[in-house]
Amino acid sequence: MSLESIQQALLDRWLTAYDEIDQLPYYKAQAVKMMYGDAYLYQLQQYQSRNFQPDRPLSDLPSERLSGVYGLDVSGKPCYTSIQTDWEGFYLYGDTYVEYLEFYIPLGILYRLERLQLDQGKKISYQSFSLNGMGRESPYAGKAKEYILTEELKRKDFISTVALYEYKKGKIKWADCLYNMPGIGKYTSREKYGYNDSGELDEIVSADKEGHSQYTYVKPPADMPLDELSEQVSQLLAADVLAAIVKSAPKEPLMILELNYQDVGNYFPLLQLVSEAYWSKHAVKYGEEGLFDAVVLSGDNPLTEISFTTSERIINAFIGEITKSGDYDAARRMMYKAAWHLTTGRLNKQVAVSDQFIAYAVDWSMCPEDVGEILTACGMPAAQLNDWKKRGIL
Repeated sequence: MSLESIQQALLDRWLTAYDEIDQLPYYKAQAVKMMYGDAYLYQLQQYQSRNFQPDRPLSDLPSERLSGVYGLDVSGKPCYTSIQTDWEGFYLYGDTYVEYLEFYIPLGILYRLERLQLDQGKKISYQSFSLNGMGRESPYAGKAKEYILTEELKRKDFISTVALYEYKKGKIKWADCLYNMPGIGKYTSREKYGYNDSGELDEIVSADKEGHSQYTYVKPPADMPLDELSEQVSQLLAADVLAAIVKSAPKEPLMILELNYQDVGNYFPLLQLVSEAYWSKHAVKYGEEGLFDAVVLSGDNPLTEISFTTSERIINAFIGEITKSGDYDAARRMMYKAAWHLTTGRLNKQVAVSDQFIAYAVDWSMCPEDVGEILTACGMPAAQLNDWKKRGIL
């Protein structure tokens, strides 16, 4: 059973599942209780021996801030879902499989299909196929299912995962994976599963055919509160950032250190360094009005590569806990604290910095209107912040 043949079987199943949208009312009626939470709290890959639990607790009460509705059957498993009203789905449970079908209701299109193959309760293969982007202006409105699938395969614009698990002594030893991502195309990897002395899953490391590897799962330290874990992560991340700066050997004192990350996405930041000389030159040429934004968004300062040697493992453990809890504010605070260590420690005097040096972490797509809030959280003294605002720098 090859990855390609499994993927083809999934695509064949997509064509038949497409017509099962009329089954939604039936599976909605099977729900004996409706619960509420964020979207996609049930991960099909986590299903084990008929035990299916959400990533975090659900609420009995609906709320405007909760986009997901989950219908639970008599056994307590999800049988129906609704995401932001436009997406509805249902689960199918069999002795050798579990499936999740999700439809985009305004156009009646099968948006997502997930399938988990089982053998006596053990995971054998996980498969998923999703259309990339879906809205009322979709080019697939009114098109036949065969046309949609042909176009997606031709454009390679779909999102797909196929994982085939191998066992040793009753535990998953590795998974061979085939992916397709928009803008990237098809690629493969092997995920190696590692266990601790108690037999618990400790880590999953994914490696591509070129030998590049990365953690996809790390078990968090036992009995460690999230705020304590966050503090450890911030310190180790700051240490790796400092090591990258020292290695780059700046020729002039630094004025700005920016850690650019993706909120609710990627907490391995990009590093931008701005020298005091560049700052001063820009101020003389263009004036101080709006100087901060003009300098950091100029694109003139090349990014400095960070090797996350010390922090990679614990960052992945932290991300897992954040995803599980949904507390992305805690992740944001961790990034600010990492920058705070760099600001207040003044790079441990290993690299020359300006008197007004500031390190900060930011996702410009989700930045508050007053960037001063971020700079304060990242260690800028109140007097300096007030001075910059008074002079129009911010």
